Amino acid sequence: LVTTQDGCALFDQAVTTTPVGTIEGSWCALGGASIEGRYVHLVSGTKTACAVSEASCEMLPIATWSVFDLRTHILHPVPAPIRGGTWEAVDSVRNMGLFRGIVRSTIRPGEEEFWALTDAAGAAFWTGRIDDIDIKTQLIAGERLLSRPDSALLLSYLAIDPEGNEELRLTKFMSKTWQRIELPEELMNKTWRLESWALEAGKWKATIVWQDELGEKHTVKVIT
Repeated sequence: LVTTQDGCALFDQAVTTTPVGTIEGSWCALGGASIEGRYVHLVSGTKTACAVSEASCEMLPIATWSVFDLRTHILHPVPAPIRGGTWEAVDSVRNMGLFRGIVRSTIRPGEEEFWALTDAAGAAFWTGRIDDIDIKTQLIAGERLLSRPDSALLLSYLAIDPEGNEELRLTKFMSKTWQRIELPEELMNKTWRLESWALEAGKWKATIVWQDELGEKHTVKVIT
């Protein structure tokens, strides 16, 4: 993957003179390969799209989520569930993404946020409102989305309440519902990163890393 002035170009290792595909964006990154190895995922976005500030976001919202098929050698963008939204977070290992858009409400006047979890074809297997994800927030900026073999998802996100207070939170999606994960007190008011989600001693644990003022890294395991 090579960054260009207008975006990124993806090259085949065997043929490096002509890109197999290009994507637009002021930043781009490889999202990883699928479990069976057939697909390579790319994400790209714009530096002005961050919901709060660049310092508050682990990665800016994803404008385009693309998939390169190793069999057909075709790179194609994953379609958005509706127009005018952004991919907040993508789990490229199992082809899932969290999308945020705007729809005209049929319940009350005006427009409201539309949230969807989709597969790599852009088909939503869950849709809902921000209250379904976190009832105690006014705005969510997605950071990392991880999955496990039974398709349960773990999302780390920045939550902003009506008073403008910011807090990093963790929530799990399972059986079509979201469940907020309580974090240990040592993580309160700290900037942390969700590193991994794995089965340890019969329990699923999230590995969270944070850095103190001296630059020393600390690791915390949270049962989910």
